Amino acid sequence: MFGRSQLGVAALLAISVGARELPAQEGEGKRFVLGMTVNSMSIDATAAASQQVRPQSWGMQFDFGVLVKRHVFVGIDFGPQLLSDLATFTQNTTGGEMKSSAALTYFSAMAGARTRPFRLAPGIGSVAFGLYSGASVTKSIRSIDNCSDCRTDKLVVPGGAFVQPTLVFGQGRARLRVSDRYFVSGDGIRSVVSAGMELGGR
Repeated sequence: MFGRSQLGVAALLAISVGARELPAQEGEGKRFVLGMTVNSMSIDATAAASQQVRPQSWGMQFDFGVLVKRHVFVGIDFGPQLLSDLATFTQNTTGGEMKSSAALTYFSAMAGARTRPFRLAPGIGSVAFGLYSGASVTKSIRSIDNCSDCRTDKLVVPGGAFVQPTLVFGQGRARLRVSDRYFVSGDGIRSVVSAGMELGGR
């Protein structure tokens, strides 16, 4: 998989080349994009320790966007994450003694540029590079699932501004997408590396 620096450099170079094609695409309007990925989230070690969770988690992301004239992308997403909890508690409920878990969900908006698809070898399809910027807000709690009157602890794991180099490749309307979302402040979430499927666009 591409490292963060290599993917970012490739996206910048490809965008500078692909931008030359913009006048030819002006009549193509906008296209809707749906995405679903699995991801690995990294949390700042100090923030993770203060909230008593491990600094690495796994989760998913669901997103919706609009690709304007094949080169400008605007999108929103949310990503539920199951945190590895170091401070679980138990509580007696009507269903017996139950154990808590910790979870985080981020909500994001972003925009940026994407290149035209570059044709690869026959049968492989094409590849496009994107470079986006945006911001995320988070909601995270430690609680017992499906229990309305149980104890709930609010956790603080900030999101903030980010940059995201993205690689989309394949053929047809369904393609593979890989991205690395890097948070500028890094005092909460540090990065989210995602891989999954994108529908639409092109």
